[in-house]
Amino acid sequence: ASEGVVNLDDSRAAVLGRLLPGAQIISIGSPWAPMGPVYQACQDSFGKPTRERVFIKAPGPLLNPFWWTEERCERLRAADPTAHRTDVLAEFADVEESLLSAFIDSSTREEPMELPYVEGAEYICALDPATRGNAWTMVISTREGSKKRVAMCKQWQGSSIEPLRPREVLQDIAECCDRYRVTWAYTDQFAADALKDLAEDMGLELVCEEWTRENKVNLFLELRAEMQQGLIEIPPDHLLIKDLRLVKR
Repeated sequence: ASEGVVNLDDSRAAVLGRLLPGAQIISIGSPWAPMGPVYQACQDSFGKPTRERVFIKAPGPLLNPFWWTEERCERLRAADPTAHRTDVLAEFADVEESLLSAFIDSSTREEPMELPYVEGAEYICALDPATRGNAWTMVISTREGSKKRVAMCKQWQGSSIEPLRPREVLQDIAECCDRYRVTWAYTDQFAADALKDLAEDMGLELVCEEWTRENKVNLFLELRAEMQQGLIEIPPDHLLIKDLRLVKR
């Protein structure tokens, strides 16, 4: 959608209002990278059918058992594990060269989406501000022993036509921080001086931590090492998971 071309969401929206009573939309495709509207529909609806949507995964051997014999499936798995995952298992492939994908499933808790506030625990908030094409994101984390746990995360999405209003977003952020007794937050250098001034009106202090090429690489490698050791816990938030899968080597 961000590239300004007609996409699946636009096509579906154009059809919905023209369906005759009792009509259905059947979208058929093959799984690929873990992103986009079909992947999101899978995350939201697979195993949870409703009147509005039924999401079906059809592994190759169930669709065509004559072709997808056990022998042929095993040959494909040995030759191309990614093709085996998408064509035989009907699962989404990992993003090629992803830095963190191998550890995301083991680092993701099943529930809850947001952790309740624990009296006496320390909480840290970090922001990645944006107003137009990119989303403005927020993460509040805590620590339990040596494990770092994401208590909650949230994002606000603007556009070039309707950019976000920083004052309104900061107000929402201040309310989220208040739930965890947080009075300050990390932010990067994007409009840092102006945002600091606005945040003070909400009782929130912003501390600027500049992102550079060097510290970004080091911090992502540190995150990978901690995820590998089971020291990171994230919520089952599909937007956060998608962003982490898109981190490339």
